[in-house]
Amino acid sequence: MKGRVEMRLAKRSDLPRVLEICAATVAIMCEEGLHQWGDNYPLEADFVRDIERRELYVQEQGGAVLGFVCINRDQSPEYRLVDWKTGDGCLVLHRMAVAPEARRQGIGRRMIAFAEQMAFQQGVCFLRTDTHSQNCRMNALFAACGLERAGVVRFPNRDEDFYCYEKRISSGELSETAARLLLETAGYGVFCTASGDGEPYGVPVHFVYLEEEQELFFHCALTGRKLQNIAENPRASVTAVTGCRILPASYTTAYESVIASGHAELVSDPEEKRRLLRLLCERFAPGQDRRDAVINKYLSSVAICRVELDSIHGKRSLGH
Repeated sequence: MKGRVEMRLAKRSDLPRVLEICAATVAIMCEEGLHQWGDNYPLEADFVRDIERRELYVQEQGGAVLGFVCINRDQSPEYRLVDWKTGDGCLVLHRMAVAPEARRQGIGRRMIAFAEQMAFQQGVCFLRTDTHSQNCRMNALFAACGLERAGVVRFPNRDEDFYCYEKRISSGELSETAARLLLETAGYGVFCTASGDGEPYGVPVHFVYLEEEQELFFHCALTGRKLQNIAENPRASVTAVTGCRILPASYTTAYESVIASGHAELVSDPEEKRRLLRLLCERFAPGQDRRDAVINKYLSSVAICRVELDSIHGKRSLGH
């Protein structure tokens, strides 16, 4: 499936698809003899409440919801029995699932990376969650994403063990998944080129990153220094910084940043330009009327620059 990948808050209109994914997940669990979810949990009322509280997030690609996760600060009472290494100031992951047809595409990793990004932006340094001890997929996913097992609990009216996990959000290099997510959510950065003789040049741009195509693009004027540089030297980079918070007491700054580099070119095909302009409109002017009319009006008077990426690196600093 092609199209821009996006993590966003769930809407009430997403509920049927969320329930469909939930039912399919329960069916697979039953086939595997796993009784983590069933008739009593999660219920439609749980997801309705999550949506109303603005705590349910969905991953969407090309207009299709492929996964969901609830992220909040609610901790089960049983968590008090766990000898956590991290502090109580944390975000907690609940009710997480990926559509069966979309598994093994990195969606689970992306949702956890999104929770980490949320935690950083809220000044929270920890994640917590739990899963059934026999849920091999989720246990493997949590371990792969750097969550550590903290203890075992049993919930009311349940005879099975549930493993609790935690992760400390730390400074340093971001995982590839987290770096790509940051590039997708940033949307604004500095596009850097160099002329044939090495003279550097940078210009701010709004861009859209396409995960599946491994490229980003932006619109610009038909002439200018950056286009001349691309003609002479197609190597280029984009850097973006998000979540920047100056911490005066410690004389430092908290931030997340990403640097992406690759081969830049101008899009010449009119229909491809039209497609990319539509994606730009959807990203930066969602829900606006006259989209096609505006695109038709400016199609011949703007250029689209595309960067095919071969390197993406991200970094996070908590400022401590």
